[in-house]
Amino acid sequence: MPTVPKNPPIRDRKYLDSLRDGPCIFTGARNCDPAHIGQMGMGAKSSDAEALPVSHDLHVEMHQRGEMTVLRERASDTLLREMARAYARELYHRWKDGR
Repeated sequence: MPTVPKNPPIRDRKYLDSLRDGPCIFTGARNCDPAHIGQMGMGAKSSDAEALPVSHDLHVEMHQRGEMTVLRERASDTLLREMARAYARELYHRWKDGR
């Protein structure tokens, strides 16, 4: 598994506000919460660039039951495939930049 470089988290209020107007990646519902994926440490959010538009109810559920549990249960095959493709592209660009 490749190591992930440690970069300072991105903070972008305008981007988070744009996620609020978008559809939930699971249900398509509007008026979403930006759900940060992963934690930087005790009580610290991950980068705003790692936030997804998620309905309020699912965001609460992610906090209660765990984000990965909800992702495993709710993500469609199409969403999982797109996430895997994005990760594969990121790995390629890291490899290419490191040559």
